[in-house]
Amino acid sequence: MNNIKKLAKSIILYTIICFTLSSYTWAQEPNTTTFIFIRHAETTGEGHNPNLSKKGKERANSLKGMLSGVELDAIYSTDYNRTMQTSSPIAKDKNMSVTNYNPSELNKFIDILSEKHTNKTVLIVGHSNTTPTLLNIILGNKQYDNIPEDKYNNMYIVTIGKNSKPEIVNIKYGSQLIGDDAHASVK
Repeated sequence: MNNIKKLAKSIILYTIICFTLSSYTWAQEPNTTTFIFIRHAETTGEGHNPNLSKKGKERANSLKGMLSGVELDAIYSTDYNRTMQTSSPIAKDKNMSVTNYNPSELNKFIDILSEKHTNKTVLIVGHSNTTPTLLNIILGNKQYDNIPEDKYNNMYIVTIGKNSKPEIVNIKYGSQLIGDDAHASVK
């Protein structure tokens, strides 16, 4: 019975998140830029450039489902197996290509995003260290630490209005929603 309650809670939360994301671009004000940052999904842990594990592939497909109703203008990823394999199902579903960015030139990458994607919605797939660094660059101060190595379920939705400060909503997604780990926070 406890597993049924957990499953029901997960389904309800997943539905709410999907509805929120799918309707999000319609509710956006004009002149708003949205960046969706995620860390790559779980890996096999084998070698310097590991592939996604079975659980990681499930998470990538879960992300594809969550973003199916979101109109993306671009998808960016580092050129590693784990990030490309996380972004590929979404790109394939939307008939888009994935553009690689250099994880050692994050300030330059933020400049490119700002120049090329104003008033658009962009997905950026990164790592436990690059994702919080990119968020901190956008905010102009350090509010985010590296993501723990065992956490793969954070999605950061950054909105930047024409004359406003960036707002970041952090939601949890994927198979770790079951239990008490499901929540959202705003910074």
